[in-house]
Amino acid sequence: MTRHWLLDRLDRFGDKPALIWRDHAQSYGSLYNDTLEWQRSLGAAGVEPGAILAVVGDYSPNACALLIAAIANRNIVIPLTSASQAQHEALLN
Repeated sequence: MTRHWLLDRLDRFGDKPALIWRDHAQSYGSLYNDTLEWQRSLGAAGVEPGAILAVVGDYSPNACALLIAAIANRNIVIPLTSASQAQHEALLN
């Protein structure tokens, strides 16, 4: 995976707060590290650039990091929440 400009920005802002979730601030640096971990996971899972990727998750920092990793990998992302779980099978087939 090549380095995406968005990753450069996350890395550059370091310890500044990026997200607030459940009354806890997550820094850009932490989001950057989580994104790198997701990039490794996507690569290990064989997710190719441009592939369609369904992401089931909430609005957590972890889900944000996965979304950024997928953007950097040029994936087409279908964001889903657990609230729509009854429709997942119909949406994904």
